Parts: sequence; structure tokens; C-alpha cells
Amino acid sequence: MSVFKICALAAAAVLLAGGAYATPAQATKATTKQAAAKTTAAPKPKAHSVVGTLDKYDSGANSIVVNTGKGTETLSLSTTSAVRMGAKTMTASDLSSHTGDRVKVRYSESNGQRTVQSVQIEGKPATKQVAASSKPKK
Repeated sequence: MSVFKICALAAAAVLLAGGAYATPAQATKATTKQAAAKTTAAPKPKAHSVVGTLDKYDSGANSIVVNTGKGTETLSLSTTSAVRMGAKTMTASDLSSHTGDRVKVRYSESNGQRTVQSVQIEGKPATKQVAASSKPKK
């Protein structure tokens, strides 16, 4: 065999081997991109808040009704919902004794379902004081 044929065969072997190793690496990159796209496809539920007066706590439906200036909002409680009054942590069943109190509720909305993340009880709403009339005495 001539030196030219040996060099040509060696070059062909290197090209063939190089192509075989490069192809799986490209497939791995594509597979990784597809997996990353699947994990980022599910959007996180958007967080919201509402402030108003606690109208009702329904233990059967595990929900609360908050009266805002724009109407009423019905929100579902979950096992991870936090209920607080100041620094004191409370349970969801404690909400029934705080109807009429002012609350700030943080919730997430996903697929039309509003799930409470936290309820902060702020106390009784401020009442408007009417100034005493100063009628002159007769």
C-alpha cells in the first residue's frame, strides 16, 4: 500500500469517528432544551390582595367572604393559609369570632380559583365620630 492510500484511509476513519461522536452531543443539547421548556411552561399563579371587612367564615366550605368598597369577594382557604392578628398566629376557625373586623387578604388566582395565602386581621373598622352640636343653652 502506498503512503497516500494509508493517509486517505486514516483521514476517512477520523472523519467517520468524529461524525459519530458529534451527533449524540447535538441530540443531548436538543433534549435538554426541550426539558427546560417543559419545566418553564407552567406559569406561577399571580398573587393578589384585597382589603375590607370580614363578612363571613364558612367552615363547611372552608372559605371567607370579604366585603370591599366594590362588593364582596369569596375566597377559599387551604391548609397552608396563614391567619394572623398582629404578631399572633391564629387558626382559620378563629375567623368566625372576628366577623366585622377589618382584614387584609393575600391570595393567588389560578384557573379561576382564588386561594388564600394569608389573612391579616387589623381589628374593628374605625367609626366616624360625629361632632357634638354646640347649641346655646336657653
